[in-house]
Amino acid sequence: MPDISCYFVGHADTPSSIHPILYESIQKHIVQYHVNHFYFGNHGGFDRLVLRTLLELKQQYPHIHLHMVTPYHPASRSITIPAGVDELYFPFEQNVFPRYAIIQANKIMIRSCRYLISYVCHTGKARDFLEYAQHHSIHISNITE
Repeated sequence: MPDISCYFVGHADTPSSIHPILYESIQKHIVQYHVNHFYFGNHGGFDRLVLRTLLELKQQYPHIHLHMVTPYHPASRSITIPAGVDELYFPFEQNVFPRYAIIQANKIMIRSCRYLISYVCHTGKARDFLEYAQHHSIHISNITE
């Protein structure tokens, strides 16, 4: 089976009430689009909700691979990889200036993945990344309540 990947973008203040909608969207990507690699961040409420949901779905779909994206080189910032996550993924060939690391990591991941699941309902960085994704060849599913 070819590697088909999905990335996530959402607001830091994402409410946990979107969990059922997120679960359904990720499951659809696994079953209908055959996504088997999921890349996600670790810096906000949406990222924590994505991780929780992916870990739940991995019990039902053990073939999926979970990649936690870190914008900071693991040697410079220690990160604990949660149980069930397959890999800590550093998307750069070398260190990036920390002020721009998250922005650059998101842009690289958006350009690298075939699918994007987002929760964007107001202005902010998440909206900027969704608009960036709209200019690239990526299938976008923006979930809302």
